[in-house]
Amino acid sequence: MNASHRPTTAQRALLDHIAHGKVARVHHARAGWAIRLTTMRSKGAGGGLGRKVDAAVRVLAESGWAYEGAHDRRTGYIWHLTDAGRSRLEDDER
Repeated sequence: MNASHRPTTAQRALLDHIAHGKVARVHHARAGWAIRLTTMRSKGAGGGLGRKVDAAVRVLAESGWAYEGAHDRRTGYIWHLTDAGRSRLEDDER
């Protein structure tokens, strides 16, 4: 993917969640590792940890807008915005 394209509405919302520290790769005993939006629950395995957003976050990472940070014992691996990701959010707010 090319970082020069504009994010979709859904991607922009996910970028905003990442900017606020609400997206992390976490481990569930039965469901295993998954990237989850921690503000939303789902009915699937591990849903109590948040809605699974693996594929959508991977697209953001491939676009150069987000990256996975270091492990934190309490929260898992928090995702962060790159400078390009922050720029996309700011562009959309104008």
